[in-house]
Amino acid sequence: MGEVVNIFTGKAHDKKPDVASAIIVTPDNKILVFERFCKQTGEIFYDVPGGKQEPHETSLLQALRREVGEELGIDIGETTDMLGNCPSPSPKAAGSLRYFYGVFDYEGVPEDK
Repeated sequence: MGEVVNIFTGKAHDKKPDVASAIIVTPDNKILVFERFCKQTGEIFYDVPGGKQEPHETSLLQALRREVGEELGIDIGETTDMLGNCPSPSPKAAGSLRYFYGVFDYEGVPEDK
């Protein structure tokens, strides 16, 4: 993947990239989002599916496929190249970057699990 650079600061990021997120575009050209509950604040917010790469996973895309399956019950097809990254807003993923991939192909009917 080469050098990882934070798109906000332009500085190199030396921590392993370990959070992947899917920007899923539906057949009618809408972005798929779902509600998440924040334990720290007690608030519900909208987010795109994705999550942390587990130690046994060999790539962010492997983690992305697992997370989307767990969160929405769908199987994603091909993804775009990485669209960009930003610091992860989640306190559980502090210090890591969140990587975004585009998804235009998936099987199943998305359900908020």
